[in-house]
Amino acid sequence: GFKRHHGYAFHARGPQAFVVHATVQEKSETSGDAIKAALQGLALDAAAKPALLVWVIAKQQAMSPDDPRLLLATGQVYLSGNERMRQQKNLLMAERLLERAIKEAKPETYGPDDLWTLHESMGLATLEMRKLDVAIEWLTKSEQLAEKATEGAPGARNGQSAYNLACAYALSGKPDEAFGALDRCAAKGFLKETGNIDHMKVDPDLESLRKDPRWEPFFKPAEAK
Repeated sequence: GFKRHHGYAFHARGPQAFVVHATVQEKSETSGDAIKAALQGLALDAAAKPALLVWVIAKQQAMSPDDPRLLLATGQVYLSGNERMRQQKNLLMAERLLERAIKEAKPETYGPDDLWTLHESMGLATLEMRKLDVAIEWLTKSEQLAEKATEGAPGARNGQSAYNLACAYALSGKPDEAFGALDRCAAKGFLKETGNIDHMKVDPDLESLRKDPRWEPFFKPAEAK
């Protein structure tokens, strides 16, 4: 009988189904207590079967609903949003799911590349939430994992992790550390992509570095090629 529209999504792993968020939209005269009661009624018990969204993700990625990597997959949906699933970005839920995925990660669960993706996603989630000290820790680990994933060879993963780490340092008011990360980023070939250079020059996360005398000279080697 509510005039409100209840939007909710479920994410689950195997039999451990759980509601990860519930939202209420549009105006009505329904009381706040009634709405809370309605939302609480959406909760699933521990014995419930996997719900709809996890099945969609599992089918799209050809994964078993019992696959622990679904925690990473659903975390990434929350991190970036998914228009096809009508799922908006939700950084808090991304952080929670990715943190759980990291805690449950085992050597047989993730290969080197997936393990890098897991930590990089966690770093991005906390970076966007401006949990900068936490983001620096995750992205530092991500950069180390990128090296292992590529066995020290130049690659996008290495440069991407270093770049995001530079953003976290710049936002934290640590220019020396930020330029150090940018140097590593460039050494991995990140500046070979013209689009990356263009993005760096307008990225608001790096705004604090643009008046630094090291900023313009940083791009000269890449732009001279």
